[in-house]
Amino acid sequence: MAIFAERLRQLGKDPDESHEKRYEQLVQCIQDHKTILRWLCRLPVISGTIFVQFLVVGLVLGFTLINIVLFANLGSAIAALSFMVAVLLETTPFCILCNYLTDDCYNLANALFQSNWIDGEQRYKKTLMYFLQKLQQPITFMAMNVFPISVGTNISVTKFSFSVFTLVKQMNIAEKLSKVDETDVLT
Repeated sequence: MAIFAERLRQLGKDPDESHEKRYEQLVQCIQDHKTILRWLCRLPVISGTIFVQFLVVGLVLGFTLINIVLFANLGSAIAALSFMVAVLLETTPFCILCNYLTDDCYNLANALFQSNWIDGEQRYKKTLMYFLQKLQQPITFMAMNVFPISVGTNISVTKFSFSVFTLVKQMNIAEKLSKVDETDVLT
């Protein structure tokens, strides 16, 4: 995206270029942007998987936290914490990448505006303005159109795990399980 942004910034900067050549370069940038959008439209194919993965990660983290706090000894707690880090590493890189792509797409409009569009002919300016409006439309990656795929969502999933932990703790499940174990031992 950085290379594409630099191409947008350089539009019209060469004083020896003809108006037709500038227009052709702008049209090529528009076609390249359409190609990028086509690739980004393929994400819904895996958005369901990402949605389920977020839910499972939240539940797994919550139940692992319950195991650490209520049942585990020191060795098991260290192993469970390592497991929690590994589970978080499943979704974090993808979320970071989606954040970077969203930010890069947002910066494309600024890059185009920094080009030398003022000296362009009328047709060039009109095309550039339409392209600029298209670039200003935000690109967000969604998990099943429910929530965005971002670092903020990854943090929310982690918070969800604490909610699972709090819910289980308030329901006194650990005490109920220990009572069940005691009755099994007595019989």
